[in-house]
Amino acid sequence: MVSQVDKHQRSVELKVDQQVYLKLQPYSQLLVSGQAYFNLGQKYCGPFAILKRVGKVAYKLALPERSKIHSIFHVSLLKSCSAIPIVTPLQLPPLVYQGLPHITPLVVLGRRIVSRKGVDVSQLLVQCMAYY
Repeated sequence: MVSQVDKHQRSVELKVDQQVYLKLQPYSQLLVSGQAYFNLGQKYCGPFAILKRVGKVAYKLALPERSKIHSIFHVSLLKSCSAIPIVTPLQLPPLVYQGLPHITPLVVLGRRIVSRKGVDVSQLLVQCMAYY
């Protein structure tokens, strides 16, 4: 059984100060970002520098102070970063307040009145900014 399991495992050695991308698990991404459709977003965020190796398969990353997730991750959640990122790296999700991202309205772009079950309801189109 050990030989069958070892066929699917990879041995990864990362160095201190190396840049890596971090893969957020769907449940933690939902808790951190409040984004309901996590499967439409990017898989990896970062890059982040490795601060130190903790044990055989765990690494401590240099996350921003505003992040509300633990900074030690298993090697299976890390992906080595090339010298020049091909795409713009995704930053950590915004801070959340009661399960929703903290957003601030900037300007009202438009308004309309819609009839819902015989009652007139006013709707606004608002441009917002999310705080990171």
